[in-house]
Amino acid sequence: MKEFSLMLDFDGTLTDIEEETKEFQEIYPILFLEKFGLKKSKYLPIFNEIKEELKSDEKKGFILNGQDVLPVSSDPYILTQATSQEMIKREKLLVEDETKTIIGLFGETLKKIPKQNAHYREGKEKTKEFLDKTMRKYNLVFVTNSQRGKVEHYLKELGSDYFCNISVIGNAKKLFVNPNFDEVPESFTPPNFKREVLLRRDNYYGILKFLSLGIFSNKNTKVIGDIYELDLALPDYLGYDVIQMENGYSKKHERDYLGENFVKNYNELENLLL
Repeated sequence: MKEFSLMLDFDGTLTDIEEETKEFQEIYPILFLEKFGLKKSKYLPIFNEIKEELKSDEKKGFILNGQDVLPVSSDPYILTQATSQEMIKREKLLVEDETKTIIGLFGETLKKIPKQNAHYREGKEKTKEFLDKTMRKYNLVFVTNSQRGKVEHYLKELGSDYFCNISVIGNAKKLFVNPNFDEVPESFTPPNFKREVLLRRDNYYGILKFLSLGIFSNKNTKVIGDIYELDLALPDYLGYDVIQMENGYSKKHERDYLGENFVKNYNELENLLL
């Protein structure tokens, strides 16, 4: 057993999130318009205009169950769904349960996307090199919102060593905030941040707590992710050393806050880790 450990996000951290979400970004708006009986010829351009507007908004939040869980411009998955929320508001569309509707459309969209190989941010071979180097020094675990089977499938494609030696905890539900959960404060605001960061992600907290009972405590573990508020804020508050990987949607205030712990590629990340 190694002395040090790494806890990594997967989508957007090891993968090229823009390439990975191409089909999602195309299919989701169509399903959304169909659900509300809106003509594609008229409303798809409106959808895309709103999306472009939100992409540069660093303060506005994506709302789930009434909680502002992270910025609308965090990545293409969030941005596309947040656009539908904004369109519901602007067009005064009738919806009984907005969160349930958004989550349902997300699931429907994923079902329509053909299975594909992972789009690694620097290619398959560079990703294998990175994992090979880090596995020599660290115990590794992926903690991801994706389904466990999806990530394990990708690890098998990379090679049996990765599948056999890296654990995966899927469906981490990092997005979901429970305001009644009181193990941590409701929020905190890191220096220079433009918005409060909500902490009460009870399912994610439970995973961190469980892993800390073994070899992934805040004394020996670095947490790596591409979205600060989603992947890193809670472990940051709990005393873990956190590192953010640029995903094309990262914010200047995140870069300023994390300093050298904000990296753009495997080379910069390896310089911190090895």
